[in-house]
Amino acid sequence: MKNKLSSKYLTNWIFWLTIICCSFLCLTTCSNTTYDIISSYDSKFPAKYDPNDERFEPGINDIGFEESKMLDDEYFKSSVGTLQLRGPKDASVYEWTLYIQKTVVDPEYGTIAYPKELVTLPAECFQNGSSPRTEYYIVYIPFSGLKPGSYVINLRARNKGGTWYSDKAAVIIYDIIRNDP
Repeated sequence: MKNKLSSKYLTNWIFWLTIICCSFLCLTTCSNTTYDIISSYDSKFPAKYDPNDERFEPGINDIGFEESKMLDDEYFKSSVGTLQLRGPKDASVYEWTLYIQKTVVDPEYGTIAYPKELVTLPAECFQNGSSPRTEYYIVYIPFSGLKPGSYVINLRARNKGGTWYSDKAAVIIYDIIRNDP
């Protein structure tokens, strides 16, 4: 009995000694202070606009703003998902318009896609205070009435000087394929 008891204490003692030694090694080998860690994290985010900093996206009134980069070329969204788009920062006016895209095959020019008809979305499909007149265009697709297919979204934004900029993108809404038993 005494042998089993001393074996249990020895195992416990070795376990705790190992934990203490590992903790001591970790604390003494780490040269970063809490301040160093926070400074390193903060340095990843610019404090103010720097046109040479690739992490910063310029607003509509900033140097380096590019009209063609207001939107990506294409957005693929599920028919049960949310379409979330953001216009450039600091515009004085935003105008989002959504069109059904029609595709025509022309023997001379190939496939041509162009906007066909304007889509008017119900107010209840817009989320988080967004609308066709705000910086954010957030649409919950199941409440919008949008069917799977191709659409074109156009964004027009005006800077403080009164200059209008526009960009467009394809929005492809796909239906989810379910494998229900």
